[in-house]
Amino acid sequence: MAVGSIDVPPPVIDSGESFTPEVTFSNAGLKNRPGSDIAFWITDTSGAKITEATGTVPGMNAGETYTMTIPPELLPLPTDYMDSATITCSGHDANAENDVLEQALFLPYYDVMTQIAPPMPYEVPGLVPVSVRLTYKGNVPAVVESVHVTISDGYNSH
Repeated sequence: MAVGSIDVPPPVIDSGESFTPEVTFSNAGLKNRPGSDIAFWITDTSGAKITEATGTVPGMNAGETYTMTIPPELLPLPTDYMDSATITCSGHDANAENDVLEQALFLPYYDVMTQIAPPMPYEVPGLVPVSVRLTYKGNVPAVVESVHVTISDGYNSH
């Protein structure tokens, strides 16, 4: 018996995107096997588990696969994680190396905060300097291609 693949989540997903984990288990051996116990968990960079589940996959004939959805639906915060899945074969398992699969998961986060420094309380008529501060709050590099500033007195915009 083997952990074939962690299908959901993929290695990179957008922040704010929820998912329900899915893992494919397989009978990579030459003999039919009875049901086997499985475990799945996701840990953050500190090693804390954000989700953990156990279950049993049904018996499989040689060469068969079984995909299991592992609730609950998750909406993790943007950062790095590690997905892990294991299967414990009932009886003799000739290749224990394929009983564990770990896969990195990364949630990128793009966020640019804008702050407009207000002009002086009284400005001389004419050109008024406007300062805009951009503060990047994301976890991956980002490019701000343009900034548009509109000044309005409620009736006219410039």
